Amino acid sequence: MRTLFLIALAAGLAAPALAADPATPARAPHAGWARPDFAKIRAQHVDDVALLLGLRADQRPALEAFLSAIEPHHGFREGGMRPPEGATPPSADEGTLARLDRMSAHLDRRDADAKQKIDATRKFYTSLTPDQQHRFDALDRLHHHAMGERMGMRGGRQGHGHGGHGGKDMPPPPQN
Repeated sequence: MRTLFLIALAAGLAAPALAADPATPARAPHAGWARPDFAKIRAQHVDDVALLLGLRADQRPALEAFLSAIEPHHGFREGGMRPPEGATPPSADEGTLARLDRMSAHLDRRDADAKQKIDATRKFYTSLTPDQQHRFDALDRLHHHAMGERMGMRGGRQGHGHGGHGGKDMPPPPQN
């Protein structure tokens, strides 16, 4: 599951660039500002990942299939996130059981999406050479170290008073 976010690290792009919805109308550009060309950004992103992994030309279709499989299936739009495909909005008179059913359906969709991403990652990873797998693993480790720093994590635990190895609430390790 950790490798699902590898691609964001590899090219240094934010997820909204990958999740851009071409059906969303462009807002009027600000003076001197042009809407980014998301297709161009994604193409550069694919090139960067291929370069970092040392992929051969014949491996490019597998990379593109992998990236397509792990992209978010719903993107940003004006006013917030678009509801997931098949989601039903809550009604004003929704009871507890209906709300729980809606929550359960949401978890089922999320779990199915995560499983699909895991399967796509596994398929792509096994298509790589041992050296390419080593590079993929290294990028994954770098990404998770960077994500932990951004999210305030220390030693694998979030920093909301939990401490963790080396956290501010933890005593120093024992001296041997």
